[in-house]
Amino acid sequence: MTIRTASSRRQPSSRRESVGVFRARSAVAGVFAGVLTVAALAGCAQTNNASAPSTPAPAASAAVWAPGGTAEQNLPAFQSLLQPLTNDDKVPTTQSVVDAVHSVGVTNDQMQVTPDRTPKDLDADNLSVSVKSDDQCLVGQYHRGRFDAVVAAPINGACLVGNTVPLQ
Repeated sequence: MTIRTASSRRQPSSRRESVGVFRARSAVAGVFAGVLTVAALAGCAQTNNASAPSTPAPAASAAVWAPGGTAEQNLPAFQSLLQPLTNDDKVPTTQSVVDAVHSVGVTNDQMQVTPDRTPKDLDADNLSVSVKSDDQCLVGQYHRGRFDAVVAAPINGACLVGNTVPLQ
């Protein structure tokens, strides 16, 4: 094995320059390939997300609220009831959500909803709504033009934790 020091062997300057140019071109090509890969993956993600909301809508629109039904039974109706309030990039008003939930016979003591305005009187980034059904909760959230809903267990007897709007 031979150990070379910086002074033991030098490459001709033209070879050093060509190696440097090659390395620079390789680095640029690598960065460009990485950017193209990220762009391609982002395009796939946008394509998948754009088609997702349109798929469940027809099945959920036929769902009917079952007064006295379980949270699992009413989840499709909850989604079809509140999905139409979805707006491009804003959340619906708290009152429109309350009115929609009231329309199927849910009372104020079964429901919680978060405000549509921040404490600084700006549009809220998200809005959550819940309906308590026996020992389960239907919990929905509007965020950036989407509405998602799940069945969840209550936390300390409440479906939503945090700042909610008093309902009367």
